[in-house]
Amino acid sequence: MTSTPLPEPTSPSAESAPGATASSGRAVARRTFAGWLDTIDPDIRQVIVDPRSWFGVTVLALIVIIVGGVVPGARGFFQLRALPALLIFLPTPSLGLTIGLLERRGRLTLSAFGLWCLIGSFLFQTFMWSLVALSQLPGAALLASLPILLAAYHGHVFRSAPETPYIAVGTTLSILMGLFLNHDAAHIAIYTVAGPVAIGSALILGRHAVRNHWSRLQGIALREAIDAQILIERARHVELVSDALGRMHGTSHDAGNALSAALFNLEQLVVETRRRPLTDERCDRIGAMANDLLSSLGRLRLLLEDARVTARDSRPVLERVDVGSCVREVFQQVLLRYPGVRLRLNLLTPTMEHITVPICGGASSLQRILTNLAINACEGNGSAGARNVDVTMLADTQDGLLMVTIADDGPGFSDAMLAAPFRGFHTTKAGGTGLGLYTAERLVRASGGTLTIANAEDAPGGRVHLGLRR
Repeated sequence: MTSTPLPEPTSPSAESAPGATASSGRAVARRTFAGWLDTIDPDIRQVIVDPRSWFGVTVLALIVIIVGGVVPGARGFFQLRALPALLIFLPTPSLGLTIGLLERRGRLTLSAFGLWCLIGSFLFQTFMWSLVALSQLPGAALLASLPILLAAYHGHVFRSAPETPYIAVGTTLSILMGLFLNHDAAHIAIYTVAGPVAIGSALILGRHAVRNHWSRLQGIALREAIDAQILIERARHVELVSDALGRMHGTSHDAGNALSAALFNLEQLVVETRRRPLTDERCDRIGAMANDLLSSLGRLRLLLEDARVTARDSRPVLERVDVGSCVREVFQQVLLRYPGVRLRLNLLTPTMEHITVPICGGASSLQRILTNLAINACEGNGSAGARNVDVTMLADTQDGLLMVTIADDGPGFSDAMLAAPFRGFHTTKAGGTGLGLYTAERLVRASGGTLTIANAEDAPGGRVHLGLRR
């Protein structure tokens, strides 16, 4: 089975070219947005959808409003108009409760979560900048530190890098909203100084967070590649030892028979010397030597038995893994990271859900193999990725392998990749490490399987064929 081919490209005309350009632009925008979501820490989602987080934000905002607009001593310093500030703040906790409700009902997709985060960040920053607009000097200058700190924090948490300046755009719009509320000379001066500081802080800290994110991913990929290499080297070492012991096992049977005969003859010799004892000292020495030889040969026989047992038991340690549960887990992870990719599973064997395979490293290794292959298909060569990824699984093969084929409609593999063996640190992606496919191949080989790559002949995209021993 092959994936659905994309439409053949046509020559652009005066009417089709603008539409094609717009479609390409939307695809790039969706891919950029999905890449931005991929850099956000998954733990942040749990914090944002938790009602307790929004309760803490509400309490903090009310304290600021009460101190700046109600408390007698501070009121004269800030001169904050409390009621307008409170009304501007109310949409922020309302949005937080809506996000939590959607998450509880399972209706909050990753793309929707990203949009809600951008809206929430904009509303909260608008409230902070409104505090500056609704207060008077000298308190307004002091309150300007709050939106600067908030913009820097949001820039770091939501990865507001120059390539994905979504939060910085929200900061700019919230500054304009503050100017709309109050644009006298004093406040314009405050916004002129504080605004660029807030935007710059968001971009700088966001860029730093993105670099840390990719460094962490590269470290994880490198560690996985090292673990895979250790596994395959360990399996290779065990295989060499097993072969050597196997050859010993093949000859130990004959050696055991010969030793048994020698032991029998020596026992007879000892009995014979004892039955007809001689007074000559030579006979005593012969008897002592025979006893020593009998003891040594008995010890050698025990060593050969131990070697036979070791040869039988020395095999690579493999754990049987449920393929169906691993595939479901991998699909959930990949769909969260690439919501714009259509991921489909085709089971050509009805009992696929109950099939297990021996994997070196257990379920975590199989999940790592499938995840690396699926991500590699979704990302393509870095500049162009796949829109459709089909995973086909077939267990009824003549050689007893579980065959898994991952087909995509992306750019496929280059001729250099098809011609060269799998190797690490070779990639076409700007932020890639070249260790995904290499790690998968190492783990598959350590488990006694096969991994091959090819390009489709009748459709665009690449094909990865994974064979796992059953």
